[in-house]
Amino acid sequence: GGSGNSAGAPYASVVGGYQNEATGESSFAAGKYAQASDPNSAVFSFSSDSSSCASMGEGSVNFCFDRGFFLNGEVVNATKDIDIAISTNPNVLALENEISALQS
Repeated sequence: GGSGNSAGAPYASVVGGYQNEATGESSFAAGKYAQASDPNSAVFSFSSDSSSCASMGEGSVNFCFDRGFFLNGEVVNATKDIDIAISTNPNVLALENEISALQS
């Protein structure tokens, strides 16, 4: 389905959309301007402009979007979630304490 799509590798798939390419073996592309060029990769491209979204290496899954990513109706804020994971990591907290002790 869709228009201008191409699945040009063994076991590659494109499921509709526009100008998607799946050129890596066993790759998958969906949305608009998705480029899955690495083996065993998947690309989901849902940006409102015409920028492309590419796979990030073998075995990767890349999502490109500009209006938010939601999981079960809740927005997933990657920066905030990463900050929380770092700030609650016991190794990071111990290192911060050691740095503070050295500075005083």
